[in-house]
Amino acid sequence: MAKLFRARVVAVGTEADMLRLNRALLDNLKSLRSLLASEQKAPAYTVFSDASLADMVRRLPKTLDDFLDVSGVGLSKQQKYGNV
Repeated sequence: MAKLFRARVVAVGTEADMLRLNRALLDNLKSLRSLLASEQKAPAYTVFSDASLADMVRRLPKTLDDFLDVSGVGLSKQQKYGNV
């Protein structure tokens, strides 16, 4: 299975800091998506669309139920990727 990416908790002082952190998180999510897609021998967009990844960054789901609120995530993707 894919290697987990560990998030670092950092203080955010400015809106620019938040934008950099959001960009870094989005980049990490795209890397993880690529890794998962490669393992499945499937196109990355079949794992999650760019819109889904952007919504994850906006929502920052903390529970599996929160994950269901992300655009493009249903029960199947929740069960498949919710604990990755």
